[in-house]
Amino acid sequence: MWRSRRPFDNYLIERSENDWGHCRLEDRNFVAAGSQKDMNEILEFFKQWAAS
Repeated sequence: MWRSRRPFDNYLIERSENDWGHCRLEDRNFVAAGSQKDMNEILEFFKQWAAS
């Protein structure tokens, strides 16, 4: 589980019923869900945020 105090803007992908993803911080924990199609995009978003 990733814990951070960094600023975070919720990330939302909603292209279609089978092409979606959501990322948010919940009690300083990174929480993400999405379609299998968008997992790489979600992970890349996390990597960029964590490295900033």
